[in-house]
Amino acid sequence: MDMRLRRYYWVILLFILSVFSLLCFFGDSMIIPYSTDANYQEKLNTITIENNVDIFDDSMIHKVQIDMDRKDYESLIATYEETGLKEYFKTDVVIDGVTIDDVGVRLKGQMTLQHAFKGSSYIDSMQLPFLIKFDKYVDGQNYRGITELAVRIGSSDSLLEEPLALYAHSICGAVVPECSYASVTVSDLDPAYYVICEQIDESYLVKYFNDYDGVLYKAGNFVDLTYKGDDQTEYMSDFEQKTQVNEEDLAPLISFLKFVSESSDEEFEEELPYWLDVDALITMMAVNDLVENSDSFSGMNSNYYFYYNPETEKFIILAWDMNLAFGAMMGQGNMQRGGAFENIEGGENRTMRSGPEGMQQAPDFENMGNFTPPAAPGNMENFTGPENMGNFGKPQDNMDNFGNITDGFEGPGMPQNNMSNFGNVPGMGELNGNFEQGGVNRGERGNSQNGENTLKTRFFANENFSAMYEERYLEIADTIYGNDLLLEKLDLISSTFTEYNSVHNLLNQDDYDKEVEDMRNYIEEEKEEVAK
Repeated sequence: MDMRLRRYYWVILLFILSVFSLLCFFGDSMIIPYSTDANYQEKLNTITIENNVDIFDDSMIHKVQIDMDRKDYESLIATYEETGLKEYFKTDVVIDGVTIDDVGVRLKGQMTLQHAFKGSSYIDSMQLPFLIKFDKYVDGQNYRGITELAVRIGSSDSLLEEPLALYAHSICGAVVPECSYASVTVSDLDPAYYVICEQIDESYLVKYFNDYDGVLYKAGNFVDLTYKGDDQTEYMSDFEQKTQVNEEDLAPLISFLKFVSESSDEEFEEELPYWLDVDALITMMAVNDLVENSDSFSGMNSNYYFYYNPETEKFIILAWDMNLAFGAMMGQGNMQRGGAFENIEGGENRTMRSGPEGMQQAPDFENMGNFTPPAAPGNMENFTGPENMGNFGKPQDNMDNFGNITDGFEGPGMPQNNMSNFGNVPGMGELNGNFEQGGVNRGERGNSQNGENTLKTRFFANENFSAMYEERYLEIADTIYGNDLLLEKLDLISSTFTEYNSVHNLLNQDDYDKEVEDMRNYIEEEKEEVAK
């Protein structure tokens, strides 16, 4: 053997052995090229508008200016009044001194929006909710990583409910949107006080989930989560697919609904954790109950999303829209609250609100007569109600006279022919209308379960899941009310606003202080209940 070959013989032998090993190991395997969905490839080439100011810094009042032309603003309102549609208008927006060009702005909300129209027939005095979509007209444009910003009003002038409710969810480990407060100027109107909040969309998934290229479904109101067969058109009025629209469909969600509806009791208990993040479900329901957020999945089956992770083949339910938390309701423009269980017989003994017992609580109609429905836009003049509901009405005969009621459900919308096609509206004799917000006295504990769905019903019918819920409920109650975290957050919010308001005079300070004190008393009462 040549000396040079002999010198490198061991190197050659090692190389041959390495190649042989690789062939043996991978010989039966295929190398599959993976390509990221085009929508997410675009995120590599986004136009990010930066700002040194964190838009969700709640130690300050932010400044937002929507530079909409007056004619566009009037058209935006007129379009909604005449058709019920919420059309986008192109404009520039300035946030904390930084300009974002060519964004889309439209009205947002359902009962919140109608309530705002009720307040005044003079458009200059209306405080309306908006959605700012940064990438509506410029592909890939975002503001500090977010593509949509909700500009929200609430059930009180102080707007305390939603930020505090979101904070309660966050300290319990739930994935919820960030929010802060802002002085918002629209067109040539005077500045007004708003909550600005993340919208659940693709950028939200990218921010909070490592596996963000799954499928996001937005649920309509009062959906009963019942399996209706494999025909996807049967679910078009119940769910709107928000992501991967051209890549995926409703099939994963339909499979889940089939499991929920048709599995045996044993299968349901054993396999539910493989279909759904059960811990996240329990946390969401418990927090919603503890902050009296009955306009939610755990209450009236409203204001939630399903997110399907294709890697784990598991769903998680995401909560949003909490401006009716802490017992607030849409009434005469202010909050109506009730203390812990004060209107429930035997309420002095603290019990679970989302458990099987609570699910059977019927709404107290005697206390619903104080609700006055908002003046309706467009063709909603026929929005009337039965005598036994006081001033609270329901649509008569058919949905043609009910106007556009699809938002926050922005997809195909609700059927317009008759109530039999309306999905699971929890007994039109129970709620007397399809209401995204308002209509139920949120001050009454135990009413949060009048909107049943198949998942909740089966979950709480299972002894083990109920026991898990009760144990977690008590832990979460202590996390929220067994300390001063909520009171400290309330102090931060109120002191920040008071300092800003002393210069800018956004609200009547005395009225604001009264609502702060009302919220403080509510939290203190809950703390006392937990301490018992």
